[in-house]
Amino acid sequence: MADLRPDLLEAQASVDWVESHFPDLFTRLHAWQHDKVSIEFEKMAPPSLEDGIMMVLREPFPLSLSVEVGAYINALRSSLDILAMALVRRHGLQLPVECVQFPIAKDESKFAKGKYRGIEFVKALPVADQKIIEDLKPYDGANDILATLHNLDITRKHHQLLNVGIRPAQLRLKNADLSNFTPINSASGFLVVGDRTLLGFYKSGMARPSVMISPYVGFDETGPVHGAPVLSALRQFVELTTTIIKSFDR
Repeated sequence: MADLRPDLLEAQASVDWVESHFPDLFTRLHAWQHDKVSIEFEKMAPPSLEDGIMMVLREPFPLSLSVEVGAYINALRSSLDILAMALVRRHGLQLPVECVQFPIAKDESKFAKGKYRGIEFVKALPVADQKIIEDLKPYDGANDILATLHNLDITRKHHQLLNVGIRPAQLRLKNADLSNFTPINSASGFLVVGDRTLLGFYKSGMARPSVMISPYVGFDETGPVHGAPVLSALRQFVELTTTIIKSFDR
């Protein structure tokens, strides 16, 4: 961060603050997944000769963790508005604070027509800076990661951001003869507390293996991060916001 222009340091600090929490967030997510998601074996109805391996969510995903991730989303989205204000100061622009917002349009048409919040800010910038923003294509349908970050920052105020995915991020069988195991990989969506989700089959009568599982925790939001573990998605947002901030480091 020290290599950036001084007027960009505050924007980057917001991004770095988010990234600094990743190790602790990973530890707590992993602990919750291990503690609250269990594996059970279930006899299948005849004539099946296999037992079903079932994943069971015992408790809802904690709202506190969802709120925490929402704060990280807000910090990343806010880093771009902090960047916008830094550019206003850099160029000595006279704009009302409410007009200073890094632009993210609904689609290409609205961006081309200037129908987005922050248009006054963009028009006041020097041509070179306007070109940087135009090249970013900051709208849904082109820069989908940026649009998703923006949408999640809105969604977090109205809905729980995170849920627990049916398809596990990790499934391991210890002391198992894998020739007796038949995985089921077609499931999608999110777990419901108490529901039994079939992960695969293991031949009846054989010594049951120890099953270790880590279901993914991810965003409900449709788009490029749907189905991605939350830390993977957050890293994409960190990389994007860092790249945008650095594009004005000249």
